[in-house]
Amino acid sequence: MQGCLARHRRSQTRILVGWRARLVPWAVAILGSPTVTALDTPESLRERISALEHELERHVESDRERAMSVSLLQAALEATADGLLVVDHAGKVATANRRFLEMWRIPPALAETHDDRLVLAYVIDQLADPAAFTDKVMALYSDPRAESFDLLEFKDGRVFERYSRPQLLGEESVGRVWSFRDITERRLAEQEAARSKLQEGVIAAQRLVLSQLSTPLIPISAEVLVMPLIGTIDHERAQQILAALLDGVTRARARVVIVDITGVAVLDTESAGGLLRAAQAVRLLGAELVLTGIRPEVAQTIVALGLDLGGLVTRSTVQTGIAYALERRG
Repeated sequence: MQGCLARHRRSQTRILVGWRARLVPWAVAILGSPTVTALDTPESLRERISALEHELERHVESDRERAMSVSLLQAALEATADGLLVVDHAGKVATANRRFLEMWRIPPALAETHDDRLVLAYVIDQLADPAAFTDKVMALYSDPRAESFDLLEFKDGRVFERYSRPQLLGEESVGRVWSFRDITERRLAEQEAARSKLQEGVIAAQRLVLSQLSTPLIPISAEVLVMPLIGTIDHERAQQILAALLDGVTRARARVVIVDITGVAVLDTESAGGLLRAAQAVRLLGAELVLTGIRPEVAQTIVALGLDLGGLVTRSTVQTGIAYALERRG
């Protein structure tokens, strides 16, 4: 009887184990083959198989989590705008994203070799200074914990930022991570901004020189200044004349300023108004403005426009204006 019972238990054991193995044929490879004895009951076998199933599920879940982590990491590598390269201490490329291959124009066949030396040999010809690039790479590989940041300039005008740091597993350095960012457009924008700023400075300096030439203020004596004007007088130039007169009177402590308009072809309402305002401003500083050089055609325009220059002292020429000024000073 006992022999029959033992044979029955072994038969049940083979059926249960065989059924579970067919259900998950790779479970034995992961968890190992179960050891069955004659003392095992169907209940104990079920418990053991259930425990094995739980352990198997744990392994499957762990594998799924690892696969998800790898997938997320790969997605992050591909999503970044930087080119990323990871090389182990044996000189093998552990991973590189598409952006890195695009930036360095590396063909797929070369990337598939995963050989950092071959990749390095391929890219250095693109650089303006290959020797400096190679020296920096070798120096970093010789110091596993070193970090570095520099700029790479290419023969075709491209500019990359290069950042490198060790790949750490806990406290151990297991490789090196290289990050490359294409800043060519930013560099071009910075250069264009610098050129624009320089050009603006040159234009401002030219305007200053032209302003000084268009509103020259010549000292005749310690208290007499002469400003000969040539060309037209628009609103902007009228403002320059006013500013130059006020600054000159203040600096020289002048008592008389002679404004000669012999070279002014047209004197309209706006330009005449500017001269009148200048005369009033000079008067507020304790000086007097004398207008000289009014030509006949300009005088006719003044009369036709009904302009009132009664508040201005006028003389026919600069010489008579200077004589008047010297008399006033005396």
